[in-house]
Amino acid sequence: MTSMIWSVNYSLAGKGRFMVSYRLGFGRVRGEMPLTTYNLYDGLSHEVKVSADYQAYKVTDVLLRFNYRFLSAGGRPAEHRAEMEAVAEL
Repeated sequence: MTSMIWSVNYSLAGKGRFMVSYRLGFGRVRGEMPLTTYNLYDGLSHEVKVSADYQAYKVTDVLLRFNYRFLSAGGRPAEHRAEMEAVAEL
């Protein structure tokens, strides 16, 4: 598989970060490992990832995180995945 990745990172003045990445891939990848078999997307594929972290340390030791992923590959419906999480240090 051949792919190109573009990525942009931005710091939020010591409070967190914001990252966007785009990957354009082309190829056919199939294979096996000792405990798993993988079959990645054939043909042209696009993947966009957005991640944002925010540290709310003035009130508590909480890190708020948001992740979004979009994947589009030839012959398959587009996939969207969004996740939000809060991580506290004890």
